[in-house]
Amino acid sequence: MKSFLANSACNGRPPKNLRTKKYRSRPKLVQKMMVERDVARFLVAPQGYGKTMLAFEYANVVSNFANTFWINCQSPCFLRDLDDGVVASTLSLLGGRGSLAVFEDVPFLGDGRAEAFSHDIDTLLSDGWEVLVTVTPVADSLSDLQKDRVCIASKDLLVDADEIDSAGNSGFGECDRVASFVWGTDSDVDALLQGMKTAGAPAELVLVEFVMLVLGEGSIEDVSFVVKGVKKDTLRLLEECYPHLGIDLIEERFKAHSAPIGKITKACHTLIGRIVEGATASSRDALVGRLADLLVRRGMWQRSCDLVAALCPRKKRALWIEGVQDDFVRAGYPACIQELFESSGLEGASLSSGMALAAAQRLHLLRDDTKAACFAARVLAGSDASAHQRIGAALLAEECAEGERRRKARSALERGVCAGAVEEDPALYSAARARLLEGEDLEGAIGALEGCGDESLREPSVLLEVVRAARLARELESRSGRKYGPDAPHRRANALVIRAIRLCEKEDEPTVYEALLREAVGFEAVGDASLSRRRKAERILSSLAAQREEAKAKRALSELPSNVVSFRTASTQVPLMHVRLFGGMEVRVGGEVVDEKAFQKHKATTLLAILVLHRGKEVPRSELLDVLWPDTSSDKSVNSFYSLWSLLRRALMDERGACPYLAKHQKSYMVDAHYVKSDVEEFESICRMLTFEEPEAGVWMEAFARLEEDFACGLLPSEASNAYIARLRERFRTRLADVYVTAADRLCDADEPRAALWFAQAALERFEKREDAFCALMRAQMSTGQRSLAMDTFFECKRFMKEDLGMDPSERIVRLHRRLLDEANGGSLVSA
Repeated sequence: MKSFLANSACNGRPPKNLRTKKYRSRPKLVQKMMVERDVARFLVAPQGYGKTMLAFEYANVVSNFANTFWINCQSPCFLRDLDDGVVASTLSLLGGRGSLAVFEDVPFLGDGRAEAFSHDIDTLLSDGWEVLVTVTPVADSLSDLQKDRVCIASKDLLVDADEIDSAGNSGFGECDRVASFVWGTDSDVDALLQGMKTAGAPAELVLVEFVMLVLGEGSIEDVSFVVKGVKKDTLRLLEECYPHLGIDLIEERFKAHSAPIGKITKACHTLIGRIVEGATASSRDALVGRLADLLVRRGMWQRSCDLVAALCPRKKRALWIEGVQDDFVRAGYPACIQELFESSGLEGASLSSGMALAAAQRLHLLRDDTKAACFAARVLAGSDASAHQRIGAALLAEECAEGERRRKARSALERGVCAGAVEEDPALYSAARARLLEGEDLEGAIGALEGCGDESLREPSVLLEVVRAARLARELESRSGRKYGPDAPHRRANALVIRAIRLCEKEDEPTVYEALLREAVGFEAVGDASLSRRRKAERILSSLAAQREEAKAKRALSELPSNVVSFRTASTQVPLMHVRLFGGMEVRVGGEVVDEKAFQKHKATTLLAILVLHRGKEVPRSELLDVLWPDTSSDKSVNSFYSLWSLLRRALMDERGACPYLAKHQKSYMVDAHYVKSDVEEFESICRMLTFEEPEAGVWMEAFARLEEDFACGLLPSEASNAYIARLRERFRTRLADVYVTAADRLCDADEPRAALWFAQAALERFEKREDAFCALMRAQMSTGQRSLAMDTFFECKRFMKEDLGMDPSERIVRLHRRLLDEANGGSLVSA
């Protein structure tokens, strides 16, 4: 008899993997399943739709799990028994008429296996069994073989209005009415997204699902723009069986459930390259680029950056940023593109002057003038910078920098204007002339800007100078307290601002420059604009203000010492990550185990282990390179490191696409100790207790059991090739020996010899080449009256010292031997 099928018997108890699960009762569906109990009932829906828990409720209602067999069809044993043709015959021997067989999560079966399984189902039904099958749509290979089955499909499993009301939820569209979304936890939602990895799923189907989830909503034409030549059959299957995508083929639109980019990419970043190659003639990078561009055109700025950060390699990110960075700034969203720029490690020596200047402009807009000045200075010193870029950088540095840097920037402006280096660019020439004049001759500066033609006046460099001139004119009037005539600087500046606004209004949507112009003179001072346009400009300013505040908070946080805990910024919403290093690596985030496949490369887990072992302290990049690639050239190892760092961040991203567990400072890296804990800390805590606290036999024996169970296997035992880990492993092993010996001696001193014996025996069993372990064991044996064993221990130590080390035993163990021979101590406590 096959043990796998025998072990599937519930025997009146729920299946082990479901005993702690909570479920929402769905009586309408259970009733529908009970109408025809003499045919197979199929629950066909993607993961996360509640198939398993509905089957669970049905088994509980019908039989309270008596005479119930719950078969995990994802187990290779199921396929083995199916191929052997023993499924129905074995179950018939185990149960009789009225029994229930639940075949959970049936995989895709080829023609031969599908026919065999259909035959087994028919056999069980003819023997009076009930049969329940849960399967995903792409794995449902029995639809043509089981013609009379009752099918509970995806749309049947959607949560209805009554169930939503009882859950206290409202505002749900069809795409949101999946059980995981309404009632589930984050891990349930993750499971639904992980369903994209279902074995046997056509690459095109998975790719279209991925695209729709990323875009959120749009037209079928949008999907075709990203995935060329989408088949109608694929769309019909998705419309019918994947309602969380919200497809309407009549309207040719879709509105998918809104899932964070981080969750989507985490679920499928390991297979996205394969499915792109399988479904299109394109590449993963091209697909991501098209998707990100589409998100940008829709104004989904942060989502596009999150997508690129999660799925694009560094070089491709740089190309994408270069192509879209002006769009982000014009729309008033410099923060997200700047964050992507910084998180991608694009600040290295190979950074072009164009990218450096754009970064300086974004930082100036975010009011991080110190960093903006650094990037501007880099452009001025760069050999690849054009005259246009140098003047742009000089304008920024002259405003943002201080001292010598500012003087150099002004000199660069003067040289550029005097040498006519920018005369071919009227806009930049006017901006430079205005900046040089404004300090001593504000009216002359305004005049230089007034002389700009309409085309020049629409350029960002000129618009920003107009905003600057208007502010300076207003400050001058405010300080003087005098009212000037119609030709006063502030009146001319205001007129210039209004002229610039009128030119900006020729664009369909307001830009950040138009918003800043309106702010410079006050929204009420500019008439004629539509109310909606004014409100859009106000929203840009509001968003920009929020971005500036957030950037300011991040700067303040980065200036804190790395070992200072900031309770104001510690977020209770970040789940704790616990890393186990002893006995093998295991990473848990919020109690959920992170699949080791998410790390993709073994070195990614090694890098994480090294950072965790430094316990929140910064580790220089050079040190990490030496540890991970000791025999590799510097340039090659740096490139490999950046790739590995990105891989590790992606593996640990949260649903927002952020990675709160890892931090980078200049050229050093660390884990955030607020959110990352490890068993190394627990090990050190137990060691400190046994070394310094007062002995207490009961508590110390619990600590001993903990050490033996969780820490005696050694640090990362499978990490055999890394010398750094090997050294630390030996160091912790020595620490454990020291603690065992110390604890044994301290327990003897506290008159707890039996507890001492456990520590001493473990010390000698695990670390047999230590004289102090022999000594601790001999002393504990003498204290418990085991004198013959103590004598054996002495002679074993003497032999080891002589033969292995060529040394005589220490005076301490010799003294114990003498006392052992002295019967006068009468078995009293032995002190060494």
